[in-house]
Amino acid sequence: MNLLYGQNLVNELRELSENIKFRLWIAVPYIGEIEAVKKILGEEWINNKKISVRLLTDINEQNNFNSETLKLFYKVGSMRSLIGLHAKLYIIDNYCLLTSANLTYTAFSKRHEVGIVLPEEGMLQSIDLFEALWAKSIDIKKDDLKSVINDKNNSYEERNGAKLPHLWKLPEKKTNFKYWLKPIGTTENPIGNKVYNKPKEYMHFAVTPKSVDVNDILIGYGTGTKKLISVFKIKEKPKITNGTESWRKRFPWEAEAENLSVPFGEKWFKFNLNPFDLVTEYLNLNPTGYITNAKGKTLGEIKYKKDKVYLDKDFAEFIIDKINEKTNAR
Repeated sequence: MNLLYGQNLVNELRELSENIKFRLWIAVPYIGEIEAVKKILGEEWINNKKISVRLLTDINEQNNFNSETLKLFYKVGSMRSLIGLHAKLYIIDNYCLLTSANLTYTAFSKRHEVGIVLPEEGMLQSIDLFEALWAKSIDIKKDDLKSVINDKNNSYEERNGAKLPHLWKLPEKKTNFKYWLKPIGTTENPIGNKVYNKPKEYMHFAVTPKSVDVNDILIGYGTGTKKLISVFKIKEKPKITNGTESWRKRFPWEAEAENLSVPFGEKWFKFNLNPFDLVTEYLNLNPTGYITNAKGKTLGEIKYKKDKVYLDKDFAEFIIDKINEKTNAR
């Protein structure tokens, strides 16, 4: 039985989760934002309906949750509430990780957490304990979630840890999608202070976006503002539209997208995240890194009025982390 710490703790939980077959039972008081949770646990538990998903938490502590993540757990599994819960248990099939770490980005990337994967005897005891705690807890109904979800909460742990230095790297999600920087608006007609607080938005393109696929991630950039807007996930292949508005003559292609960072999109103009400044910061931290997928070191293509720039994955994740940090620090 080895003590897990730091990057080893992060990697062990992700490896167990990637190979999950039938059970994911979690007891934690703090639950972070959805993209971080997908990196910590992978996504097999979301996509495989045969997996028993249980989340035990304390719904009375409403500052402890990210509302979007709670909705996901409610959708794919069962949730119950136990007043005063402080334990952190991750039961994956016939393994149990007993740890100090909450299910948050801050815990697994910015804190000095420890944990152990229990041997068989301890694992059986942990399952019995989880069942006992589950039996004395109360079922969380959809109405119980309304106040949390309507307030679009972020976990207090994430907000409190926003200024902590990065210590460990969360594993990348298993994907084959691409990351794009997507200018929105034009120099002549900037978007002003338009709010992006809807879960669904539409992305528009000037030329045939043959390389943009379903599940690709678009990081919106306000032309003329020099500020990032929000993060979007393409939900359908772009198609040409028949709208009669004058602006559609310049941007005739359209694709439905999911807004992955609604809290940021609500106040993007106040956060002042400049992608060109982030280029400098990223290269100072990673001198051998790249900005574009073509191994470029700048975002110069934006200046030539390209309607999208294919980003290097690591730089794109760096930008998204900055967006999450700004949101969690609200």
